[in-house]
Amino acid sequence: PLLTFKGNNIINSSTSNAEPIIHLFGTQYSLIEHNIFINSNKDKLSISFEDNVRAAHTLKGNTFQSSGGIMENKFVEAKANVVK
Repeated sequence: PLLTFKGNNIINSSTSNAEPIIHLFGTQYSLIEHNIFINSNKDKLSISFEDNVRAAHTLKGNTFQSSGGIMENKFVEAKANVVK
């Protein structure tokens, strides 16, 4: 199965603990593109990819402004993302 998260605005969002806003664990295929994260999960993670076996993730054309970081692994292909 393919998880698609596309064209969303995540503004002034935060988790109540140290968890990222999006945590993919064991997801075989994902496409996360053209999303905007503004003032979200600052000093934490916005997105975390965690895989025990082979996977294919595409992180493309997203904007992260004053938001948490991204924890990638070797299965993530990141293209044209903007971090401000």
